[in-house]
Amino acid sequence: MLNHFLDAATLFFIEIIEGSLQKGETLDEYANNINEMKRSRPLAYLALSSSFFFTAAYSFYYNLFNALIFAILLMKLADSYVKFYLFGKAAQNGDFSVSAYLGVPNPKITPAIRFAGAFLYPFLFYLAIS
Repeated sequence: MLNHFLDAATLFFIEIIEGSLQKGETLDEYANNINEMKRSRPLAYLALSSSFFFTAAYSFYYNLFNALIFAILLMKLADSYVKFYLFGKAAQNGDFSVSAYLGVPNPKITPAIRFAGAFLYPFLFYLAIS
C-alpha cells in the first residue's frame, strides 16, 4: 500500500513540474509560451509529456493494463496531441490564434486549471494500481 502511495506521489510531483512549465494567463499566451519553450529548450518541452511516459513505463513494467490506466493514457495522449497540433500551428503562423481557431474567446488560464492534472491523474493512478 505504501508503495502504491509513493508511486502516485511520484506522478503528483511530475504533474506539478509539468504545470509549472506551462505558463500563460490566457490560452493564446499559453500557446505562445509553449512554442517559445519548444524553440529555445526542446528538452523542457519534452518534459511536458513526462507523466505520460511515467504512466506508460509503469504499466508496461508491472504488466498493468486496466481501464483506468488506459483512461489516463488516453487523456494524456489527447493533451499531448492538442499541444503538438494546435500549438504547432501557432508556431507556423505568427498571427495564428488558438482561441480564434477553436471559435472561443481567449479564456483565462488560472492556476487551478494548470494544476488540475496534478490532482486528477495521481488520484486515478492510485485507484488503478491498488
